Amino acid sequence: SGARPKSKKQPKGSSSTKNDKPPNICAYGDCASVVSTYGLPCKYCERRFCFSHILAEVHGCGDKAAKASRAAYKRDMTSHTRGQGLINPSIAGSEAKRKVVANRLADKIREARDK
Repeated sequence: SGARPKSKKQPKGSSSTKNDKPPNICAYGDCASVVSTYGLPCKYCERRFCFSHILAEVHGCGDKAAKASRAAYKRDMTSHTRGQGLINPSIAGSEAKRKVVANRLADKIREARDK
């Protein structure tokens, strides 16, 4: 009811998903840079671009890059809630092993303080 669907606009000169250019030419629109020796593939669309057009936001993969960035941020921010057991699997399942390691650490701290 009055709500318009968001249009997926691509930046001017960006190429669509179909690319008729040879693999050694930058995949961005009318760019004719040769990329056989230094061109980089986009990790979202796997097409090769010159250094001027490799940024996802420049050649049309900005939405995919933003989504991946948000997912990575969310994963990084929640990793601390999983607990210490996942950091060192050798002591993850045993309370006794954790106590031994904690005691060793306390001993090392005492030794360092006493020096």
